Amino acid sequence: LLACYVGVACLIAFSCRAGARLAMDHGPAHDRAALPQIWAAGDGIWYGRIAADGYCYDVDRASSIAFFPAYPLLSRCLSNATGLSVGTALLVVSNGCHLIATALFAVYLQRRALPVPEAAPVYALAAFTLLPTTFFFRMAYSESLFLAIGIGFMLLMRRNASPLVVALTAGAATAARPIGVALLPLAAHYVFFGPRRPLPYCFGRSVLLAVSAWGILAFAVYQWIQFGEPFAFVATQRHFHLRPPMSLPDRLLQLASLDTVWSVYRSSSAAYWGRFSSEAFPVLSLQCANPVYWLGAAVLLFVGIWTRWLNWQEAFLATALLLIPYVTRGCEMCMASQGRFAAVAFPVYIVAGEILARVPPVVAVLVLAVLAALLCIYSAQFAAGGVLI
Repeated sequence: LLACYVGVACLIAFSCRAGARLAMDHGPAHDRAALPQIWAAGDGIWYGRIAADGYCYDVDRASSIAFFPAYPLLSRCLSNATGLSVGTALLVVSNGCHLIATALFAVYLQRRALPVPEAAPVYALAAFTLLPTTFFFRMAYSESLFLAIGIGFMLLMRRNASPLVVALTAGAATAARPIGVALLPLAAHYVFFGPRRPLPYCFGRSVLLAVSAWGILAFAVYQWIQFGEPFAFVATQRHFHLRPPMSLPDRLLQLASLDTVWSVYRSSSAAYWGRFSSEAFPVLSLQCANPVYWLGAAVLLFVGIWTRWLNWQEAFLATALLLIPYVTRGCEMCMASQGRFAAVAFPVYIVAGEILARVPPVVAVLVLAVLAALLCIYSAQFAAGGVLI
């Protein structure tokens, strides 16, 4: 497992180096000095500001309060403890968390009670490592931290851990990313109906429910004290968009009909991918591919539910992790980042492993090779300063 992880990490590092060299050869002089920090581009710029200077909030423009605190706080602690620059600390934390997530996923696959083909866990781990949008997990993004916490949460429930430990882990997920609320219903079910109940009274279990949301509650309290607005992270989202917000009826109609997805490929639409991507070939554009990754994950989830390859907890979690970003940000962001969000729905890798284990090996290897090639392309584009969201 470690050798596989290191091999893929080297592949991504080589691709990023090639992309950075291309940018250095053809980019303007003022960009060359910033190349060492290019891996901390995109959301990494916001996280770097938070780790270095703390949060800011302006009602009239996009603010750093939109980003949750666990990842920049860990990076800041690492930077202060080791003397590393903030950008380097961000990368160390994200890569370390991804390595932990990979190891936890391997353990989780071993402990699943459902019968699987012998090769299915290996293919699941391969898909988990090679999905093209997982290159974000190795950049200065918070997804790898959330992924490690989320897999650890599911593993704790499978091991019949103490409800208090499960609740604390769910709370940590809500401090890492807003999508952490997807874990709360599972934590509530475990607290009330799990194998171990620490308190016989409803009051005690209700306290544990509050504990399971400690991260987002603490963040709301901080915003209330600091800015007088406990939900500033929600309010500032209106400044993060690729097209103007739409009315609630129009939004619901677009989401239900999946027009949010199809509009990305209509040249007459305000969401057309070509408006936001400079790539000449659609296959090289992540903005063009985002709906494909989201739909692919949704199809895998449906297959997993239909065939019962996923248990109900895995199916519920994957459904929530796919639907919440789609419903809340899919329209205004023109499906941008949905491929990255879908990559966090780790139960779909279990289904991918099941399918790859059942097809001829040459087909499985070919699929993984295509994924690896796209992984390298996206990594090089990101390191070259391309806008990938």
